[in-house]
Amino acid sequence: MSEILNVHPRIEKIAINVNTETHTQPFVQIIWGAIKLFGIVNQYDYNYTFFNALGNPLRAEVSLGIQEVFDKGGNPLLQSPDMTRMPIIKDKDTLVKLCEKYYNDKMYYLKIAKINNLSSIRSVKNGSQLEFPPIKK
Repeated sequence: MSEILNVHPRIEKIAINVNTETHTQPFVQIIWGAIKLFGIVNQYDYNYTFFNALGNPLRAEVSLGIQEVFDKGGNPLLQSPDMTRMPIIKDKDTLVKLCEKYYNDKMYYLKIAKINNLSSIRSVKNGSQLEFPPIKK
C-alpha cells in the first residue's frame, strides 16, 4: 500500500521538478499506440478515486498536460548554450567528458581548466564544483 501512496511524489520528481544541473524541467516521452509525444509537463493534477477502510488512497487518476518540444539539433539534453553550468563532480567525471557533455566538443578542456584555476586537468576532485560558462565557438 505504501507503494501506491508514493506514486504522485515520484511523478513530480521524475517529470516535474526542475533539474538543478540544466535549470530545466525533465523531458518526458509518452507513447500510446502510434501517438508519440516528447516535451515537458505543463499541467499536472491527480484525484484519488478509491480508498481502503482506513481512508488511505489506493487508486488515483493522474492528468498530465505535455508541451511538445522539437529538437532539430539532435541534442538529447536540449540545454540552453547561453547558461553557465556548475555541476558537482562525481566519480569518473573528467574535464574531457564534461566538455563533451556541455559543449559537444571535448577540446575545451584546457579552457575550462584555466577558467576554474586548475593546476592540472587531473586535479578535478570528487564533490567539488566547476564552472562551465557559455563559450563562443
